[in-house]
Amino acid sequence: MGESSILESTQPETESYEKPFRIETIDAAETAPVLERLEAEDATLESVEILGPEEFKKGRSFKIQKRRREWLAARLAAKRLLNWRLQQEGIYLKPSQIQILNKENGAPSVVLEGGKIYDRCMISISHSRGTGVAAIAPPDCLIGVDLEAIEPRASSFLTIMAHDDEWSNAMDSDLTEQTRLWTLKEAVAKLLETGFTIGFHDVRFPLHGDERRLELHNKAAAAFERINSPVIHFDSFVQNDEVLSIAYTAGEPAHA
Repeated sequence: MGESSILESTQPETESYEKPFRIETIDAAETAPVLERLEAEDATLESVEILGPEEFKKGRSFKIQKRRREWLAARLAAKRLLNWRLQQEGIYLKPSQIQILNKENGAPSVVLEGGKIYDRCMISISHSRGTGVAAIAPPDCLIGVDLEAIEPRASSFLTIMAHDDEWSNAMDSDLTEQTRLWTLKEAVAKLLETGFTIGFHDVRFPLHGDERRLELHNKAAAAFERINSPVIHFDSFVQNDEVLSIAYTAGEPAHA
């Protein structure tokens, strides 16, 4: 495949087609009661109720409340989805018996009570401005999700983030399009589980007419080959002055 790959764009929305993922969002209001219990001086694993032991330690370790709130919101969203998924299998657990930890590469890992790794679904999480989001997909699919606020960003950041092939006239002033491009790149990086080892320009969405298509270069292309070159689709949604983007595979045959 060489050093780059050009992939397909998003699948069309049709009445007969169901996307292979499920999404859940948790806002600051829903997070507040758990956050209050977690931040209490006399907080214990039992008083917080919803978190497992490793999550409790991590949640208590944050020095900045904003980071703790967003971290918590994303995990509450993930636990709600995982509870739904487990119940489809006849497994009923309390939220505290489902932990969302992290692999060495930063990707989420689901650990059930007793230390059992749960790998019968794929999961991705993100957060922005107090809102947490999670997405899950069947185990034969891959998924990455990213949520970012629509707001002005420094031109220095935009220069680093966007490749020349991705720039359009709209990018000069359209904050939504700037944010969409950023979230798409982050979502693909999460799907590939590359963490911070790839650059923004390794994942590109150059314009083809009025639409963008995905190109992978360098380390991103190598990571793509390691997962057997699946077809990657992507979708973006605007909600509450934020852009939510999802990159996913849907079980189709791999690229030749």
